[in-house]
Amino acid sequence: SAPHNNFNGTVPETLSQLRHLRSLNLNFNHFSGELPSRLFTSNWTSLMALSVHANELSGTIPSSLFSLPNLNQLVLASNRFEGTLPASVFTADTLLSLIYLNNNNLSGTIPATMCGLQHLQNLALERNHLSGTIPHCLCNTSFSDLQLHHNELVGTLPELRSIFSINVAGAKQPLLLESPPPPPP
Repeated sequence: SAPHNNFNGTVPETLSQLRHLRSLNLNFNHFSGELPSRLFTSNWTSLMALSVHANELSGTIPSSLFSLPNLNQLVLASNRFEGTLPASVFTADTLLSLIYLNNNNLSGTIPATMCGLQHLQNLALERNHLSGTIPHCLCNTSFSDLQLHHNELVGTLPELRSIFSINVAGAKQPLLLESPPPPPP
């Protein structure tokens, strides 16, 4: 861990040589440039948590990041990442339980493939430029926290089943709560 320092420049690719790394915390520094995809090689099979919150990282989120077999927590919040959330990286075999991609410049829609993340409990996508509707299946999962506010989402808010906390304020248009289906006769 090396949070709350004044490190700057790019994230060193030599970190990929740390074969038994379980957690990498580079929060609150001044790293800039792209997150090197070379970091996410087969050497990091033990990595469970990656956090680079509040830096100045930019570019797209490397899809190789999602192939880390034991990654449980991913925090890329408060950077300058851009591009879309690629549907192909969210597969059911991932162990991700926490994804914080908030406060970036992400655009496009929320891919319905996120619904297949069986272990996902905390999802923060607020303060980006995401558009379209909220996938209905996203609200059928067992989230404890879902943050979607300050995006450009439209449409209806699907029926909420077991979400303890949801925030969709600041949407482009007010989201309407969908009525639950009537009970069977």
